[in-house]
Amino acid sequence: MSISDPLIKELKGHVLEATKASSNGAILDIHPFLLPLCQVLESIFRKGLNNIVHSAFGITRRDYWAWIDKTAQTSAGLQGNFKRIVEEVSSNPSVNTPQGRGRLFIRHALKSKCLHVPVETIVRMKCNEGIYEEDSIIGDEILGEIFLSLLYQCSHLHFDLKLENASFLDETWQLPQYQEYELVPCMDLGVYLGPVFNVIYLHKFKSNMAWYKSFWKVSLRQWNFLGALNTFFIQLHFLLMPIPPLSFQNKIEVGDVIDEAFGICINGWRRGRVTALLRQKRGLPVTLKVIKGHYPNGSVFPGVIPLLRRLHLDVDSLQERFREAALSESQETSLTGSHIGGQTVQYMGSVSVGGCGDVSQIEHAVMAVSSQNRQSVPVILITGEIGVQTLLKTNRKMVLSHSYTEISSCGRRNDMPDYFAYIAGDTSCTISSHFTCYVFKAVSVDQSRDILLTLADGFHRTHWAV
Repeated sequence: MSISDPLIKELKGHVLEATKASSNGAILDIHPFLLPLCQVLESIFRKGLNNIVHSAFGITRRDYWAWIDKTAQTSAGLQGNFKRIVEEVSSNPSVNTPQGRGRLFIRHALKSKCLHVPVETIVRMKCNEGIYEEDSIIGDEILGEIFLSLLYQCSHLHFDLKLENASFLDETWQLPQYQEYELVPCMDLGVYLGPVFNVIYLHKFKSNMAWYKSFWKVSLRQWNFLGALNTFFIQLHFLLMPIPPLSFQNKIEVGDVIDEAFGICINGWRRGRVTALLRQKRGLPVTLKVIKGHYPNGSVFPGVIPLLRRLHLDVDSLQERFREAALSESQETSLTGSHIGGQTVQYMGSVSVGGCGDVSQIEHAVMAVSSQNRQSVPVILITGEIGVQTLLKTNRKMVLSHSYTEISSCGRRNDMPDYFAYIAGDTSCTISSHFTCYVFKAVSVDQSRDILLTLADGFHRTHWAV
């Protein structure tokens, strides 16, 4: 076999792009090279794969996930992160096929810097055992080493990927928008849900009057209950109460997929089970994770189109409505010169602070980022009800998104008061084992202080220094 291969050449190009991008901070889902990088990795894993399995039930085909899973179970002395990731992927309810699990594994392994581990068992430990043919990349002695060296390079890059956004990996590598919302406790969400192949879609909204009846009933009952609680919980109640139901927020829309409710993944559930969960959690704030049915520019996410049609929804009409809303928002933004609810600042970059997300890390992190002379990026920082989002000022694409439960601290240096930063974990900060500090530069010292005050209001556990 030739010592060159088009897939290896393509992979080198994407790894080079990733290496350049990592010098300016973490590699995010929005980076344009990430999708083709994952696709070419999958193509290499599949090239020359001996996927024919003979059994008593006949001939079946297996994907690359099968040998990766087996490697984690049978090989001793492998990196602990690798085995943990395989277990997490195997038990993840968002993916149901070998293809989906393989794709989720690639994303997990890039983030955890261990994608090279299973390939090492074949290339270095000579554990091929008929998994790959000789004309494959991984099964070839020279090409396997070249591929492994590129994976080693990936293990030195910081991929900050939203791994919970996995429900459509069974069908496509394209990722939809993924949003989190917290809504007022209520008897009725005010929506009709439409399940298609056990994927729960928002089908349509109920009338305003029907929702208000249930809203005021539950509000009166909760008022009596809250009378016995302390001031903190009463304040929390009033914070949540003014939030209207789904149909009033212009956040969750027809065609969106309800992926998680109350911290529980409902992918694959039937409508009756979802209704039972809502009934069980009645009276609690409603936390939802939602897969948006469209992108910010208004185009419908391709993965949902066939399923929306099964609900007898007019996809063309929906797309026209989404695009009109996106155009209206864009025009409003251009008139005001800033994003509604956001402030224009410079994003300076990020740096890993290890396993500690304490405020004491911020002073060193700000100095580390500022001393690297990175090119700053104009962004719009939006401090919302449940988290912080950072959008590129040029095209409003999402750069960062963290919920307050992921943020462990925020602050600034006394000698650089126009710089500010916050530290976030790769999951909820109470259980996270890896934290990253994100550094910004404000227009003025007053703006820096105001943003920190807003962040501190967002999560009561945060301590900050001025």
